[in-house]
Amino acid sequence: MGRKQLNQRWRKLKKRRVNLYFLENRVSQLEGQREVVCLDLENTHDLLQQLEIKVNRLIEQHRALAAEQQQANTRSVWQRILQILNTKGNP
Repeated sequence: MGRKQLNQRWRKLKKRRVNLYFLENRVSQLEGQREVVCLDLENTHDLLQQLEIKVNRLIEQHRALAAEQQQANTRSVWQRILQILNTKGNP
């Protein structure tokens, strides 16, 4: 083999090694991204469950507060009626 052919062969091998290096980096980067996506999906699922629990708790608190408010309004109405009746009977 001549010197020119050896140089060409050496350049091709070097180019192949460089391309292989870049491919390996790209593969490792994509694998890392896949792991991050898997972790994000797991975290998202956990966060959605926590959010659902909090929303249900807030709904329960709202219903309890609404029931208390309704009872307080009913008591308030009866107290006003009794006050009106008491004042009309005793001028």
